[in-house]
Amino acid sequence: ASFTVNIVYPTFYLVDCTSGNIVITLVNADSRASFNFKFKRIDSSGNTLTIDRSGSDLIDGATSQTLAPLEAFTITSDGGTNWWIT
Repeated sequence: ASFTVNIVYPTFYLVDCTSGNIVITLVNADSRASFNFKFKRIDSSGNTLTIDRSGSDLIDGATSQTLAPLEAFTITSDGGTNWWIT
């Protein structure tokens, strides 16, 4: 199921898209500078895992990022309006 992350939830997410597409929406990047979220897609289905921005924030210069099967990445807030894949 799709959901919005929050800075009080765990910062590491294992995501299984076997049952369908999932969209994860980030909190605003200005919520906390240098805050990290880690995502690992743990399935190899044809469904999609999309990490979506909040408001007008950007994620590595784009409005969203899609994780390929079994891919992982960490994103870090710059404390302004950007999340960076690190």
